[in-house]
Amino acid sequence: MAYITELRVRGLAGNSRELHYKLDPHVNIFWGLNGSGKTSLLRLLHAALMNDTASLQRIPFKSVSFQIFDPSSRATFVRSIDMDAEPDEVSRTEYVQVGPEDFELVEVEGERAWKDDFLSKNIIASGQLEHTYLPISRIAESRGPRRPGSAGSGLREAISDATFDAVFARQVKLRWQSYNLEANSRIREVQQQGLAEVLSLLFGGAAGSGSGSMEQAPDEFNAYNLVRQFLSRQNIRLKIREDDFRERYRSESDLPLIVSRIQRVIADIDDALAPQKQLQALIAALYSGKKEIAFDARGINILSGGEPVQLESLSSGEKQLLQILLETLASGQSAVIIDEPELSMHVDWQRTLVRNMRLINPECQLILATHSPEVMAEIPDRNIFQL
Repeated sequence: MAYITELRVRGLAGNSRELHYKLDPHVNIFWGLNGSGKTSLLRLLHAALMNDTASLQRIPFKSVSFQIFDPSSRATFVRSIDMDAEPDEVSRTEYVQVGPEDFELVEVEGERAWKDDFLSKNIIASGQLEHTYLPISRIAESRGPRRPGSAGSGLREAISDATFDAVFARQVKLRWQSYNLEANSRIREVQQQGLAEVLSLLFGGAAGSGSGSMEQAPDEFNAYNLVRQFLSRQNIRLKIREDDFRERYRSESDLPLIVSRIQRVIADIDDALAPQKQLQALIAALYSGKKEIAFDARGINILSGGEPVQLESLSSGEKQLLQILLETLASGQSAVIIDEPELSMHVDWQRTLVRNMRLINPECQLILATHSPEVMAEIPDRNIFQL
């Protein structure tokens, strides 16, 4: 995970002056006339985070440097490249994409390379850095890999209009499945840890060390439902009548402590599920007509007037909104880079887009390039940069 704190670029789209911006960790909007270099700047950001040099020949610039902060190691470094400099004379190794989801560590000689200068004592892994990149096509290029050498969409070939909808649907479904697997993995860890704590309290004699937790224990009426809910998530049936449970809850001093632990685990599980529930509620509120949307382990299910609707049949604006919010949800603390997020969206959606993205994931860094005054309507001037 990483985000951009500062950038300098010289010769962007023929601009004679050096551009220098200090970025916000949460929201950054770049705007300007056509040809001012908005798309080129985002492509440079993507190339830097991917540690990619192959695409740089197609971007009009002379030199660029990005200051990058890695929250996991608290380390800051500068990644830069100068196109006027001589190529490296010594060999080096880098991850190179050899397939849609495959990367290989190869040796490269005599080529220009991104240079990393570390500004802190901590050492972090250089190479490809986690981020999301959505260009105007939304499909021609997609997000960078989740970690160096891991599976990801990477660069894709341009596709025809005839297959655009099918590829969009597949891309969105895969992104949801990937996020859902990660979320379910976190939930299983919470459940297993909670079950281990309960067993420790029952058989390990740890109950006596939990002074203070008794105050947070639920009353006897809620305790039964909490225990039943917790066990049902483990596919275990609570084999005790509610009246008998309440009687034991009142008489056995350790049982309220155990239930308070279970209550905490359920709260942690609800916290893990909250972002996707929020996404579902937000999409449902924004979509027009009688459309209903549900996210589950099997995929994304849409109903319109009670009838199933395919992802491919959504309007262009509905597709854009769904993909942008889903990518934002799944991006964690990394950068989300989007070129012209307003495409095909109604002005009301444009006006609230950044707010909704921040609502879905307040931890990510948004870096957007736009022509739309509506996208910038709610953004403070300090977060808007003119090219």
